[in-house]
Amino acid sequence: MIAVLHWLPRWLLRALDRWSHRVAQRRGLERQRRWLARGAKPVAAGPAPAVYHLKPWRD
Repeated sequence: MIAVLHWLPRWLLRALDRWSHRVAQRRGLERQRRWLARGAKPVAAGPAPAVYHLKPWRD
C-alpha cells in the first residue's frame, strides 16, 4: 500500500491530506459535542491533604 502512495502525484497527496485533516477535525468536534451534551460533571475533590505538625526535639 505504501508503495502505491509513493507513485501518486504530489497534488493528489496534498488533496488527500487536506481531506483527512477535515475529517479528523469534524470527528473531533463531534466527540467534543457529545462530551458536552453528556453533561461533564466536575471532578470530585479527593480527601484533604494530610497536615503535619512538627514536634519539638526532645533531649
